[in-house]
Amino acid sequence: MTLIRFKKGLASLKQGMNALAAGDLTSQINFTDTDELSALADNFNKMKQSLAQITIKKEELKQEVDSQTHKLIEQQDRLIFLAEHDELTGIYNRRAFIKKIDTAIARDLRGEDQAALLFLDLNKFKDINDSLGHSIGDDVIMIIASRLVNNLRATDMVGRFGGDEFIVWLDMITGPIDIEHKIHQLLDCIKQPIIIGQHILHVGASIGISILPKHGLNSRELISAADTAMYQAKADGSIEFCFYTSNHGVSALATS
Repeated sequence: MTLIRFKKGLASLKQGMNALAAGDLTSQINFTDTDELSALADNFNKMKQSLAQITIKKEELKQEVDSQTHKLIEQQDRLIFLAEHDELTGIYNRRAFIKKIDTAIARDLRGEDQAALLFLDLNKFKDINDSLGHSIGDDVIMIIASRLVNNLRATDMVGRFGGDEFIVWLDMITGPIDIEHKIHQLLDCIKQPIIIGQHILHVGASIGISILPKHGLNSRELISAADTAMYQAKADGSIEFCFYTSNHGVSALATS
């Protein structure tokens, strides 16, 4: 009987160790007798419980580290986004847009490609902002920004220069005809009615255009040229957009 109990106990211990080797930290070895094998099995069970608790703590620690790392990455991405994008509209802010087009200019000059910069200022926006308040004005700015984004190619870019001024980069163009076609498309989408609550609002835009490399070889020159042309279009009143020319200031021109 003693030999039988001994063999049975060793078999149980062996089975328990095999289960442990296979990664089982939950099963227990059960002995009804109170002898040396029973005490050994009890110690073995306690060891498995300790291992299970350590494993659980390690897994919880790993999950917590992974969670905190994920949160830090999200926060970092959010900070980068906020640093590069306009808080109201979500499009590029002035600083980030200039940085982006500097990169595009360097690439286009290497490839001898043409590009165009549009400086866009909304018409009638000040009246809306003054009469209906800044909240409605902000809604108008957000709607116009969304319309501009939705009417540009993936290779183009749009940024908010400040207030009701936007800048658009048209990359890899073939000539003025392509630019005019895009400008008419943008003007059409801008002039669509804007419905905010019970208000039906209308805005227009004055657009100045400069062309790379004709009107400048860097962002500063191109923005300055397009800004000059935009003010000419706005001052004229009978046109909606015009091209900058280094000889005469601006050339036009399109009737409104």
